[in-house]
Amino acid sequence: MKEIGIDISKNQTRELFDLFKQERLYQAVISVCDKEAADQCPIFPGVARRIEWSFPDPSKFTGTSEELLSQVCALRDAIKEKSNKF
Repeated sequence: MKEIGIDISKNQTRELFDLFKQERLYQAVISVCDKEAADQCPIFPGVARRIEWSFPDPSKFTGTSEELLSQVCALRDAIKEKSNKF
């Protein structure tokens, strides 16, 4: 992300249940699960609109370090492109 000017170094992973306990409400949620795992994507109670975008699971990428980085960058760019069109 740093390569494209986005600093996520201070971001932390948050559990969905923790957000739910905070009684946070969302009008829409975009999930980016691959088609094979779509039924395992988290459910957000009370969400008015759920949008599902199928992208490959980066944990299943294989190859050398350079090949993995290339695949992750391509995925990042595909998500960015889809987001910009949304």
